[in-house]
Amino acid sequence: MLLRLSLRVFIIGLLVFSSLWLADVFLPVLYSMLFPPRDIHRIVQALEQRGTAPAGMATTIAGQILAQAGPMRKAWQIGYHTSVSATFQFHNSHTERTTQVAYVAWFAKLPKPTVLLIERSEVDGALQGYRINEGEPMDFVRGYGLPLAVFAFSLVVFFRRNSPMFKEGDDNSADVSQPAQNPHA
Repeated sequence: MLLRLSLRVFIIGLLVFSSLWLADVFLPVLYSMLFPPRDIHRIVQALEQRGTAPAGMATTIAGQILAQAGPMRKAWQIGYHTSVSATFQFHNSHTERTTQVAYVAWFAKLPKPTVLLIERSEVDGALQGYRINEGEPMDFVRGYGLPLAVFAFSLVVFFRRNSPMFKEGDDNSADVSQPAQNPHA
């Protein structure tokens, strides 16, 4: 009985944990698709030659990419990450914020799609610059695949018919759904 109860708790805990993990991975991506960072969205539009990049470094970087890979034909957003760190020292402190948006992008001069990472860096609220790099597809497979696999496993275990979640009573109890047979009849 105690083993079955702890197994039920484990299965429910695994389902709750995997649901929260899935939300942690996919809700920021969904949010950034609905409300994209304006400056990064302008860089994507500049790479598609549908607009201009924000002034400064972004214009130079976008121009270099257009010269090497040609205009971007289309892009699908696949990732979003933001990090904030603070450095405290005796007489001064700094806050650094990095925002990275990942796209699968198709360029005119490249035969295959590529993972495009656009990163914005800020220190104490002042823009430090942009970086545009090529990412590794396997990083996204690992980053999204593991939470999805754990969630799928927890759903299968939770909803399986012969799961301990759906068994009533303990193993030593009699089956009351069948009427008792009289052996002397």
